[in-house]
Amino acid sequence: MADSSMLGQLTCDGALDGRVVLWQSRDGYRFSVDAVLLGHFCRPARGGRTVDLGAGCGVVGLTLLARGAAHSVVAVELQKSLAWLAGRNAAHNRKLGSLCVIRADLREGGAALAAGQFDLAVANPPFFVPGMGLRSPNQERALARDESTLPLDELLRTARRLLRTTGRLGVIYPAPRLSDLMIAARQHDLEPKRLRLVHPWLEEPARLCLLEVVAGAQPGGLELEPPLVLFDDTGQYSEEADRILRGRDLPPRET
Repeated sequence: MADSSMLGQLTCDGALDGRVVLWQSRDGYRFSVDAVLLGHFCRPARGGRTVDLGAGCGVVGLTLLARGAAHSVVAVELQKSLAWLAGRNAAHNRKLGSLCVIRADLREGGAALAAGQFDLAVANPPFFVPGMGLRSPNQERALARDESTLPLDELLRTARRLLRTTGRLGVIYPAPRLSDLMIAARQHDLEPKRLRLVHPWLEEPARLCLLEVVAGAQPGGLELEPPLVLFDDTGQYSEEADRILRGRDLPPRET
């Protein structure tokens, strides 16, 4: 999928109550609430230069632009079809700000980008361990979820190379693998500084974690934020989750 002849196989969907409009594959990889949660979690980039490592259709970068948490975003994506979609979505949402798409393999260290030029990096990386569980028959979806396309160690090594000292990386990851993420981050001079756990329901264990690490920072001083609970007792989004996902904390839209 790399040209307009494939538009019949796409859907046009919204995020943040329609502030972000996204074209995505009908049957391939589709963004989830994880991407919007990550875009909300990340604090604004001080210098404004942001890189999205494994951008998919561009949803995290566009969420950051819509929230004013980034002034410009470089979106790096391996798959040709997803990079094309990210470019289309960047053009469709150009009023939000600049999102530049680069098709590159982050396993090669992000060689297409110069070192030390970003203030903020974000990643919603693949985390399914190869050989465990069922693999999706859809190639685009399978590659986007399979950790072999971007091992955690490679992601963190690349992020550290691209970030300035004191630059930050925001990641959303499975909560049961939080210890793996934090240990690996420290091995790459990325110090965990802020953590929020995401629970589906109040009395259930966390399934996701949102972690911010800082390049070159001293150890210690981890800030544990209150947990985010996605659903209430009725099965609807909780008040906070609904506010985040609909962008209700954003300024009124221009008329």
